[in-house]
Amino acid sequence: MWRRAATAALSLGAGAGAVAVATSEDPAATLKVCAHLPPRLLRDSVTAATIAFDYKWSLWGLEPGTPAWQSAKHHAHLRSANRLQELCFRNGGIYIRLGQHIAQLVRNLPLLGLFLVMRVIRL
Repeated sequence: MWRRAATAALSLGAGAGAVAVATSEDPAATLKVCAHLPPRLLRDSVTAATIAFDYKWSLWGLEPGTPAWQSAKHHAHLRSANRLQELCFRNGGIYIRLGQHIAQLVRNLPLLGLFLVMRVIRL
């Protein structure tokens, strides 16, 4: 079942990309976008899922407000910030710019760890 769905999704995506390239005024630029978009989206999805599961797993069974919960939450923030920084560097382009904007929002971010990691992008 999953194999058939994955094959259908891949075929549909490849077909849509081929139609976009064939009907584009600038096929080279469209091909470049179609080639770079799926890996970036996959990395985004995997990173978001990893961060969500990390928070769930790290805080599972801990009482909110306890020192152990605070410590686990702080460490989860740091791991998440490192994952986001790695995502920005791997995807490049507009993701670097997004990381720079996140680093500029120091006063609006409650996550000090995120700022400490993302400030590397700001340089």
